[in-house]
Amino acid sequence: MNINHLILTPFGCGSCGNPPQLVAEMLLKAIKAFPIPTFEICVLDDSGSNFKAFEECFNNASYD
Repeated sequence: MNINHLILTPFGCGSCGNPPQLVAEMLLKAIKAFPIPTFEICVLDDSGSNFKAFEECFNNASYD
């Protein structure tokens, strides 16, 4: 399977009650393990906590 573009959401945050930072770190780990040329993460967040956790995690990540 040849995947060039992937759109993801922060499943597990919000109503499921999982810590946003942990979900972001796990998603980043999966993206690094299965590299895809382009990925986007759509974070809909009323409180801002999910977006902030993903922003901090991915802005500080190295993609080597």
